[in-house]
Amino acid sequence: MKESEELGQNGSDAIGRLIRHAGARQAVPADRFDRARARVAAHWQVVVAEERRLRRSGRTRRVAAAAAVVVAFVAGLLLWQRSSSPALPMATVARAAGQVLVNGEPAAPGDRVATHASIETAADGRLALALDSGHSFRLDHGSRVVVAAADRFEMSRGAVYVDSGPRGAHGPVQVATPYGVVSDIGTQFQLRLSDNALEIGVREGLVQLARRDGSFTVAAGSLRRIGAGGVGSGLPLPASSPWWAWVETVPAEFDIDGATLEQYLGWYARERGLELRWQDAASRENAARVRLSGSIRGLGLEAGLRTVSSIAEFRYALTGSALQVQVQ
Repeated sequence: MKESEELGQNGSDAIGRLIRHAGARQAVPADRFDRARARVAAHWQVVVAEERRLRRSGRTRRVAAAAAVVVAFVAGLLLWQRSSSPALPMATVARAAGQVLVNGEPAAPGDRVATHASIETAADGRLALALDSGHSFRLDHGSRVVVAAADRFEMSRGAVYVDSGPRGAHGPVQVATPYGVVSDIGTQFQLRLSDNALEIGVREGLVQLARRDGSFTVAAGSLRRIGAGGVGSGLPLPASSPWWAWVETVPAEFDIDGATLEQYLGWYARERGLELRWQDAASRENAARVRLSGSIRGLGLEAGLRTVSSIAEFRYALTGSALQVQVQ
């Protein structure tokens, strides 16, 4: 009896190790999972009956072999669960510059991107994704990520930028790297991964880095480097630093048709990392009343600003890290 109990414990431990090794999985359709579970249960009942019969004759090695078959079957089930989990659309390509591949195929604005997708940018490629959650997710030259889930990316090289938007997106986005998992807390941040370090820069808000040796936060206006020696001390990183310049080459899209001038200028300032300052209270009130029409789709930030300034009458000036606006 003791030997049988040990066998059961060993089988359970092996199955447990397989489950832990498989990690978190997306749910499969309930009817398919129930059928697979029923097959496992039926097979295990056969093993138990055989174990009882052989226990009486003292032959337990064959029972161990039968248990190993069940473990192998469960392993196959776990792999089946993972491979059969559906690919769910979770983002739209907003902008693509240079060579950008999604699952090995060239990406174009308007394409839908689903979970499990592999995304790569070449040495001349950049990409902006509009996530269904409301986040803007962008890749710099020479980057590669895998969409592990609708709210989780696995990054293996290059640089990515995440913006949760001025009002905050629906839930956080996680980016897993070899140096830890980074989660946004209503923010704009950039991750740059090299062969021996990860750099985390925060433009606005706060991000959290979860590692085996603990969790760390990185605040707005700072840059932290994580290497083999651990997490380095923070360095100042202004929102207008050239470190952010590439982000502005693939901005998020903004639909001006029907939007107010105030909304557009707030979006533009955020994309540039600038503080929006009104010349006076009347300027802000007037901007809130002006309705825009037309489109700036596909235009860069400066070309879009020129287009809007031809539609609505206002004056603006860039002064340091601020956008000064007067609307009569």
